[in-house]
Amino acid sequence: RWRDGRWLVASSRAAAHERNGCIYAADGRKLAAIALGDGIENLLAASDGTFWVGYFDEGVFGGAISSGGIVQFDAAGKVLWSFNSTAARHLVDDAYAMTLAGNALPSRASSGESRFSGQMRSLVREPSRSRGMS
Repeated sequence: RWRDGRWLVASSRAAAHERNGCIYAADGRKLAAIALGDGIENLLAASDGTFWVGYFDEGVFGGAISSGGIVQFDAAGKVLWSFNSTAARHLVDDAYAMTLAGNALPSRASSGESRFSGQMRSLVREPSRSRGMS
């Protein structure tokens, strides 16, 4: 819920290009239907009108919007930023929990080393390499 009383409601699962998010006015009127991607684990509305979505592994590895791992959208549902498209060495494969600090997103995603990326502090892990058993 945003400060102005609007609500963002979403289905966690979605087919490709399905509009699985709805923005409602404080009085319950539907204002917009937007595509947020598949595998939604977390959904947070920021005081600046943007919102953040964290995805679980089936969404991240399923493609499209949710492949970003953690994605920031503008109030109309346009993607502003996504972690996995900006991270060179790290990957969010499951955003277990998220919270906002103002409009910034400190997040715990997967496990591993601490790293700063723009406004977001995230705990991420290096992509794993398979090791054979001897």
